[in-house]
Amino acid sequence: MTGIQRTSVGLIRRPVLKPGGNKLITVTKEASALLETIERPIGTVLRLEPIEGSQGVALAVGDPQLDDLVVEQGGNDLLHVSAAISDLLEGTTIDRVETPTGASLSLSRNSNPPDRTADS
Repeated sequence: MTGIQRTSVGLIRRPVLKPGGNKLITVTKEASALLETIERPIGTVLRLEPIEGSQGVALAVGDPQLDDLVVEQGGNDLLHVSAAISDLLEGTTIDRVETPTGASLSLSRNSNPPDRTADS
């Protein structure tokens, strides 16, 4: 089986061919609603990508990649996560936070790591 494995909003799983079990990232409803407001050209997606030369992560508009992890909502891609950072983001939650400059997204570690023995 090839291609991208899709799951409902809230969980992101690795592409089918990647080894290592289920790698989960939680996306809250509030973060999902914020992501839906970001405009992007047709054929592009919102992506979490590594920032070159640092340990940071950036939200960018770009082309979908075959090995992306995908959050889908209502049959549409909500967010793609670069395979290059999927292991680093395992066990994190993406949430909406209010800052002095407006709404933003935050990444934090989940208190309960994903069950590596669960079948998808």
